Amino acid sequence: MVRVARSFQAGLLLSVSPAMADDPPTWTGLYVGAEGGWGRLSAQSAGQSFLVNGNGAVVGGFAGYRYQFSALVLGLEGSANWSGIEGSSQSAGTFTQSIRLKDYATAGGQVGFALGNVLIMARAGMP
Repeated sequence: MVRVARSFQAGLLLSVSPAMADDPPTWTGLYVGAEGGWGRLSAQSAGQSFLVNGNGAVVGGFAGYRYQFSALVLGLEGSANWSGIEGSSQSAGTFTQSIRLKDYATAGGQVGFALGNVLIMARAGMP
């Protein structure tokens, strides 16, 4: 039996906004972007003697909206990602065990503190 668990993600983000001439900085607005990278996973079956390792590319996109109340900034963000992380292992020549990280999406909330062109932000959400 392979153990599967839901995860909780949290992070800290430091952003810097370019200054516009004669305009006070604001973090209010919609934003979109792309993300990509390389990932690795490992799984071991409970009570069995095999270990499966895998790696591969992950690419996706994200979008969100932030609203600034004085120095307080609140926001929502969502992302969708394609995963090519997979691997397999053969155990004693009798069978092959495979693993693949499925495509995934995340959603989360943000709270931050604006210091001019610098935004200190915490994000928490669920995949």
